[in-house]
Amino acid sequence: MSDVAIASLSNSDDNAITTQTTFARDDKERHCEVPKARHHIGQWSTLSCHCERPTGASQSHYRRVKKAAFTLAEVLITLAIIGIVAVLTIPTLISDYQERVIITKLKQTYSMLSQAYQFAYNENGSISNQTFGIDMYDENAHAKLANFFKPYLKISKDCVGKSLEYVKENCIGAENSLNEAKYVAAFRLNNGTSLIFRIWNSKCMYSFATGEPDTCGEIIVRTNPLASTYVNGKDSFMFYVTNKGVLPAGRDGDYMTFEDACNPLNKNPYPNFSNGNNMYTCAAWVIFNNNMDYFKCPGELSWKGKHSCKE
Repeated sequence: MSDVAIASLSNSDDNAITTQTTFARDDKERHCEVPKARHHIGQWSTLSCHCERPTGASQSHYRRVKKAAFTLAEVLITLAIIGIVAVLTIPTLISDYQERVIITKLKQTYSMLSQAYQFAYNENGSISNQTFGIDMYDENAHAKLANFFKPYLKISKDCVGKSLEYVKENCIGAENSLNEAKYVAAFRLNNGTSLIFRIWNSKCMYSFATGEPDTCGEIIVRTNPLASTYVNGKDSFMFYVTNKGVLPAGRDGDYMTFEDACNPLNKNPYPNFSNGNNMYTCAAWVIFNNNMDYFKCPGELSWKGKHSCKE
């Protein structure tokens, strides 16, 4: 039994009230009615309420309920599993993200170069009509090729005509295969890529791009220009400069094929072009197939076969 006292004030001698109060026992609420009683005006009277505590089966409603919880060992095991999954998946997620960034930059740069060439052609005519110099060993020819495009591109750092040290520090970062500043013409675009221009023949007599004598030179696109090293096909890509426009290297039908020169297993595919180098005909694949799977399943991709490792 439990007794609880309550107080009531009535404005009428004849009023009688029934009061209900709440009792808490074992964390459960119970209600008890106060019996009717007479109250005198302006006076407090005390009434007693008696509530029986339930017995038997109904007592279970007043017992504390134990809540399920994880043990420390279970928590630690779960955290360990999450950590293992993170170690296995995060590097792949980062690699996939970096690949998407490179693909986006390369496609954007290709579009910018194509538009710049068209503007330059409309105002100045084809490259073979320009007085760039005789060939790649003319120290002014590369700068002239760069200047052919420069007015129609948004540039953040101009390295044309600068010393080799300045070019490396501001435009290409990594050690370049060209050892003299006069053979390097480069500038950095607003989208973060750098362009390195090389004229091969001002009359566009090479046949690398289309099988016809219309290839004038090359533009190397560096998607991470200030890095200490670069890898062809990963952050360095070659484009042909032709009398018909700028074309990504490695298209279906190119003289130097994607299958040969964008295959990590083939270390020296065209020694007469670039002895000891490979992976320089990957640009077209990245632009048109939106992947760099040639690193993931080398030797399995081709223009007439699989276009991704998942196929």
